[in-house]
Amino acid sequence: MYQKVLLLLTFAITLTRCSYAQQPLMQTFLQRPNYRGLLLNSNTQPLQAAIELGDLTSVPSPLQVDQALLNASDVMVASASSALQFTTARQQVQLPLNALLPNGDYQWTFTLKGNGQVLQTLSQPVHVVSNMPTTYIDETGRVVRNGSHFFPFGIYLGEAGDDTDNDMERIADAGFNTVLNYRYGYVGAEDATAFLDRAQNHDLSVIFSLKDLYQYNHPAIDGAAISEDLIDDYKDHPALLAWYINDEAPLSAIPELLSMYQRVQDLDPDHPTYSVHFQKDNYPQYFPTTDVFGSDWYPYGWSPWSGVTTYARAAKTATRDALGMWTVTQIHNGTLYNGGNQPQNPVYTPTVTAMKNFAYQAIASGANGLIFYSYFDLWYDTTARQKSQTAFDARWPGVEQVAQEISSYIPVLEDGQDIPIVVSASGAPARGILYNNKMYLFIANSTWSALNFNVQIPGSWTLAAGNPGQTSPITNGTQWIYAVPANASGVIVFE
Repeated sequence: MYQKVLLLLTFAITLTRCSYAQQPLMQTFLQRPNYRGLLLNSNTQPLQAAIELGDLTSVPSPLQVDQALLNASDVMVASASSALQFTTARQQVQLPLNALLPNGDYQWTFTLKGNGQVLQTLSQPVHVVSNMPTTYIDETGRVVRNGSHFFPFGIYLGEAGDDTDNDMERIADAGFNTVLNYRYGYVGAEDATAFLDRAQNHDLSVIFSLKDLYQYNHPAIDGAAISEDLIDDYKDHPALLAWYINDEAPLSAIPELLSMYQRVQDLDPDHPTYSVHFQKDNYPQYFPTTDVFGSDWYPYGWSPWSGVTTYARAAKTATRDALGMWTVTQIHNGTLYNGGNQPQNPVYTPTVTAMKNFAYQAIASGANGLIFYSYFDLWYDTTARQKSQTAFDARWPGVEQVAQEISSYIPVLEDGQDIPIVVSASGAPARGILYNNKMYLFIANSTWSALNFNVQIPGSWTLAAGNPGQTSPITNGTQWIYAVPANASGVIVFE
């Protein structure tokens, strides 16, 4: 999980959902349809895309973008022209549809003009279908699985003996519904059927790892052939949720990531891909390589806790409101990755308060899934990685406590509606979700001092419950101030 080398790369690609050109003047990102260009034939809403402009130094104004939707016979079935602001900030455009579209393949073209002069034209595929895949990412970024929303709440596995029936039972009892296991997606790995069956027996979904099947990290193997076999072998297993295709790969690996992403789409159209990144400044460039984007930042003991929010917000921006976002947060002792056969410094073992805070930071920053890293690291006292039951027994109860609290809000996170709120708290994250006529406010104070959260919520509400701090109403039921203690986090409920 700790990739240290960053390489800079410029590249040219065109892929479903987004278009890039070499040092592009314009980039486009499909938001409706957001998932692999798939649009239901019952859709009556306008198509929607995000547009990002590059260097405008020599570009004449005014700017506009002309859109057209062409069917397989190159007949235009919809068109629109939109004025654009002279800015590099993201903008949205829509393409109204005059009628339901028949099933088939279409091209959505975008022509950028400056003072009437054509500057750039991009095209993206749209596929009109009768049914969406078994599992996909909807326009809100949530997982839809077998027709219902699903919030992946998982934990990383990866070493021999950590996915037994006892382990699966322990993990499920703690409130997790998903596991991500490194063990079965590499050369010489044992058959994964028994593991998938164990997960299924304990109502755990599986994110199956293909992360070790690239030339950049294992040049001696034929990763393409191995990944094809693995996808074919396990794509129909009912426990499968997604394919894990990137664990902090460098920018230089993007061509390989694109190939893997396309391979998954071709061989298994019913499951999304998931990628995790720590290279925050480069997040936007990974957009076309995956369906679900994840950030990982492990600050405990050496860095401000607020880094979880910084990285999660950067990931949310990189999704362009078109991808899912499943954030990875820390439960392990960070000294395990510092090298050498040294005892773990207890200063780097996250407390319950810290683990809880990291999780709520992720959710409040917009995460539609949450994965803890990692189960197998809980067993070790030194970087020599000799398993210690004593170490595990000391740490698991805290993880379980946090997991059970988070899992109690899964119905809210799955089926609630995000509501815009206004928060003033020195950049601290907060997220309002409406569910069953109640408003759930997820907040996290990642600082070492108390913060006043000044929150404005649409409508009139009364306080039902709250655990992060004290509260008092200010005016007319729409504005509240919460005095949230240092490092505190949790949920406040209104009715």
